[in-house]
Amino acid sequence: MSNKLGTVVGLLVLLAGAAGTYILSRQRPPVEEASEVQVQTVVPVEVAQIRRMTLHDTLEAYGSVVPNPGTAGVAPASVSIDSPLDGIITEVHCFMGQEVQKGEVLFALYDQPAQLAVEQAQKAVTFARANFERQENLQKVQGTSAKLYLEAQQQLDNARNDLARAQAQWQLHQVMAPFDGRIMEVRARAGAAVASTGALARLTDLRRLVVKAGVPSRQADKLQLGQRVEIERSAVTAGGDASAPTSSLRVDYIDRQVDPNNDTVAVLVGLPADTPLCLGQLVRVRIVVAQYPDQLAVPEESVVTTLEGQTVVAIVQGDEAIPIPVKRGVSEDHWVQVEGQGLEPGLNVVTAGAYGLPGKTRVRVISH
Repeated sequence: MSNKLGTVVGLLVLLAGAAGTYILSRQRPPVEEASEVQVQTVVPVEVAQIRRMTLHDTLEAYGSVVPNPGTAGVAPASVSIDSPLDGIITEVHCFMGQEVQKGEVLFALYDQPAQLAVEQAQKAVTFARANFERQENLQKVQGTSAKLYLEAQQQLDNARNDLARAQAQWQLHQVMAPFDGRIMEVRARAGAAVASTGALARLTDLRRLVVKAGVPSRQADKLQLGQRVEIERSAVTAGGDASAPTSSLRVDYIDRQVDPNNDTVAVLVGLPADTPLCLGQLVRVRIVVAQYPDQLAVPEESVVTTLEGQTVVAIVQGDEAIPIPVKRGVSEDHWVQVEGQGLEPGLNVVTAGAYGLPGKTRVRVISH
């Protein structure tokens, strides 16, 4: 019995020791963890230098290549070839796409009565000339009176005038090209009856093309004749090549009447005779309306707006990027005019990576 009691007491002592050890371990103050090492972020950025350059203020508009519609002192480059009188078309001497010369016969109308009139007028001239020559010979020997001589001269003049009128009437039956150009459309066929002023064909001089663009009316007050123009082909028709020769292009005409359908003002830009642009092609027009020489400029992507709405550029000094408030001006070809304290040519500004940089951020330049 005493042995069992001793065993129980021993177990109790062991349990009490274990409990005490557990309690002491829970109450032991925790070992202090080593404080975290603060790591300063270094942002990789790309930079570019501030430049002094001439910038231009431009207006952009869209338009298309059309024949010159004709302005003061300039004839239209595309006309409808109309019949000068009622008649029957006997011959067609042109086809669509044909290059023709000024004065070339394009259509012939039935002209037998007109030919007969010309022949009769020629006979009358022959008779009147013979009579006048006889009177001239008689006058030399004083064999005729002044009255008969003058009457013969008047008859010859009248016959010649009648012949000229008959020939002019006959010429109306020959429809000719009024200038060099290309036949863009043929609307008549041989054997068809045609009324006076009826359309027979369309002739266009492809050496006299212009770009007709629409400038928003709110910007029309900036337009002036002679302003320099740059033209880019529309991506729809350029086949990926948006460039086009634009040397010496100028604003040739400004229509001061606003088109109520699209609230634009029409502008005409003359193209050189050897232009690669095609009739009907869509283009983008950039009109230079002002020039600003010797301006501080930075790449477009370096000018950012902070969360507070402030416009800044980040200047790199040593290994830090410092935001500088700026006022932006005109932009051209991804360069922006800026004004700000401490800005000068040659300073590096952050381009890629500029957005969201806090003040005095450590940076690592990865590309210039």
